[in-house]
Amino acid sequence: MSEVASVQVDDTKGAKVQHIDDTSVKNQEHGKIKEDMHVAGVIMPSMPDQNSKKELGNASWKYFHTLLARFPDEPTEDERTKLKNFIQLYAELYPCGECSYHFVKMIKKFPVQTSSRKVAALWGCDIHNKVNAYLKKDIYDCTTILEDYDCGCGEPSQ
Repeated sequence: MSEVASVQVDDTKGAKVQHIDDTSVKNQEHGKIKEDMHVAGVIMPSMPDQNSKKELGNASWKYFHTLLARFPDEPTEDERTKLKNFIQLYAELYPCGECSYHFVKMIKKFPVQTSSRKVAALWGCDIHNKVNAYLKKDIYDCTTILEDYDCGCGEPSQ
């Protein structure tokens, strides 16, 4: 049986959402949540190895931005629904439990935007910047997001 980390949400500053209360401190080793702990309400367990969490995050953001940069310019309603559902599931099933928790909360506060490739890519960049602000990382200049995540795949041949 796994333990549950109690997490409080502070939505007063947008992306600032994680605070682990004092009851979980006894379940931490060297500032990390134990591997067998779960954040209440999420599917995946915590990810205590900070290096693994960072590597996963970098790879995930690259995939996320590349996906949004390849989304259709003029998507159908079906494509828009699929992207929104995919991002919701991506957030809910993200392998880092505490990251998943925060991403799901952010999507609720800042809903997925899917009206076009540009809108989806800018929404994704804005969400990433909210995470960066929370983590006290540099803010990304979103003006070149489509060019920066052009995978070089090109347009389909006719």
